[in-house]
Amino acid sequence: MKRKYEPELEEFALGALCDKIRSKGGNDLAAIAILDLARLAGLSITDLEKQKGVLPAFANAIWSDVAAKFDLDPSRDVYQLDIFSV
Repeated sequence: MKRKYEPELEEFALGALCDKIRSKGGNDLAAIAILDLARLAGLSITDLEKQKGVLPAFANAIWSDVAAKFDLDPSRDVYQLDIFSV
């Protein structure tokens, strides 16, 4: 699944930057640049891997995906949840 850039990142033209880096040194240089950027940002490989599991924004949530993450039956609606009060 292709991940869309967050609106805040559009101003950095990451797609164009990636194309420029790849044109100068291919995927190897792109990988080095990505790792260097992560190092400069103080991010470890573990930090980056955590981003793969970030849940989508609530407005984009789909019941079948959300239900599966909570071990609920996606073929049933929200009434399978226990009643609770706040």
